[in-house]
Amino acid sequence: MTNEDVTPRWWLAIGVGMLLAVVVNLYVFASDYIFISSRLTFGYLPMGALVPFTCFILFVVPLVRLLAPRHAFSKEELIVVFSMTLIGSVFPTLSMAGFLPSVLATPYYFATPENQWQHLLLPHLPTWAFPPNEGGEMAWFFQGLPKGEGIPWGLWAMPLVWWTILLAGIAMAATCATAILRKQWVERERLAFPLAQVPLDMIQPGTGRLPAFMTQRLFWIGLGIALFAISWNIISFFDPSFPTFPIIHSQGYLNIAPGFPGLRTNVNLFVMGFAFLTPLEVLMSVWLFHFLAILQVGIQNRLGWTIGPTDMWDGMTTAIAWEEQGAFLVFVALSLWIARHHLRDVVRKAWNPRCEVDDSREPMSYRTAVVGFLLGVVLVAAWLSRLGMNGPTLLVYGLGFIAVYVGVGKVVAQCGLPYVRAPMTPHTFASHTVGTDGIGPAGLIAIAATFAIWCDNKPVLSTATLHAHRVGGELRSRPRIVTAASALTMAVCFVLAVYLTLAICYTKGGATTGCWEIQGGNVAFFGEYVRKLQNPEGPSVARLECLGAGALVMAGLTYLKYRFIWWPVHPIGFCFASGWAISACAFSIFLTWIAKAIILKTGGIILYRKARPFFLGILLGYVLGIGLCFLVDVIWFPAQGHMMHHW
Repeated sequence: MTNEDVTPRWWLAIGVGMLLAVVVNLYVFASDYIFISSRLTFGYLPMGALVPFTCFILFVVPLVRLLAPRHAFSKEELIVVFSMTLIGSVFPTLSMAGFLPSVLATPYYFATPENQWQHLLLPHLPTWAFPPNEGGEMAWFFQGLPKGEGIPWGLWAMPLVWWTILLAGIAMAATCATAILRKQWVERERLAFPLAQVPLDMIQPGTGRLPAFMTQRLFWIGLGIALFAISWNIISFFDPSFPTFPIIHSQGYLNIAPGFPGLRTNVNLFVMGFAFLTPLEVLMSVWLFHFLAILQVGIQNRLGWTIGPTDMWDGMTTAIAWEEQGAFLVFVALSLWIARHHLRDVVRKAWNPRCEVDDSREPMSYRTAVVGFLLGVVLVAAWLSRLGMNGPTLLVYGLGFIAVYVGVGKVVAQCGLPYVRAPMTPHTFASHTVGTDGIGPAGLIAIAATFAIWCDNKPVLSTATLHAHRVGGELRSRPRIVTAASALTMAVCFVLAVYLTLAICYTKGGATTGCWEIQGGNVAFFGEYVRKLQNPEGPSVARLECLGAGALVMAGLTYLKYRFIWWPVHPIGFCFASGWAISACAFSIFLTWIAKAIILKTGGIILYRKARPFFLGILLGYVLGIGLCFLVDVIWFPAQGHMMHHW
């Protein structure tokens, strides 16, 4: 009897998964806030999760197989372990917990006579949603505790309870929505899910003690190349004049012409590893539309044409951001239209559990998923209304919110991009669609406050739960245990992450971390919406015209793609390709596209399968290299680390 034939030890899997999830949080907080090393929570499969899980697969799992083969981890147990590790990485620092306390403390600490927050912002803060500042306790969050003072846990208790209710509603809606869409995207549309393929390969047992692909010579060559490149760059920690390889944080640009944005030419090994698992036409769509966006910006600059300043997390220009928003909304609408037959089956099963639709292999029953999604949406809507959003604002903001959660989830599943953002936030979408004069002061401050849970404009909850559902679908028995384990992980890791954020920032001073969510973005959120409050406007006709134009172009590109077999351009890249996240990795995607195209052209699928371990080796070698950088910073550069990994 093989280990795979033994009944999975679910208690062990959940225990180890929870341990790894806690380790992820401790590791990320240490790197980001204490040793000031790499930022580990960028990406939808964050480095903060990959480093511990890779070490676990490379060292712990083989050791158990060597010393106690009868007690070795099975594939099903490792699926649960990975899912919990991924979910645990959703919360620390820049992902979520760093923003929440920081944004809530910001209005008091950063209010000055110059920015006029004292009378423009503070009077509109709901007292139930923000902690009081009667004794200046919010300043301590940024400056550190005065001598003899303790952390004011009591002041934070009730506001955090209320924000936890909001996040519980979002988590419930996201988990249920991704459970509803899992079958459509995994089994019917057969999306690639590159970010799920990597851990699935890592937990696939081989003939020895290592995963199957790690027994290939090309894997170790790829791993060696990546580890060598990072180890070489580590020398520059000790001698800044030492030459380095242009990976990740290189600021090299290829300039096309005056007035045109530069093309970033850094080689991102992390992105390339996932990109090799992505279909060629999708890769081409991403880099092609990014290049076209550069050309469009250059032409606009030469003509001196603009429709206004950009907002937080817009693309290269305001016009392009709104064009992409129109395309993005069409993409989401068409995705739901394509899924209409499946969604009809979901509703039928939810209404009548005895109908013939089979949901036994789903993360939860369709009735539970539909009811949970509706309850989550109602809870979030009621909460935001209480915060200060009026009906029209709530409707448009909610539409933008759902579009981002659904759309980015599908983009990541289809494109394998560890870094990607929606073309704009629901905050910007609502501000210019409804108009700031229609939103009102309380609504504008409410919109600004919700940046506390917007996680660097990344819908981390939906992408994490979607990929956990995808990996959990490989379970032969009890497929719903991943959902239960994920819910438990969310509860534990959210509490842990918030506790660590408050404890570290009050103990050493949040300002000493130098992190953007504490010393940058938190101030920009309120500053932008206070300016909007001072200069109220109606709906922006120019922006809405660009939105309509983008929607028409996206509809046309989609028609050409699905109507004509010979049409070579996939439309998906048009939705997001001008964003900063894509600019950081477009060149690497282009290089991967060329390599994969040559491989498929010369050797077909056989050569592609042989080359796959090499690119997985590059990816995991890079992951281990970032872990090595952290160890070097801990030993030789405490509190003065080096940001080798960002995005």
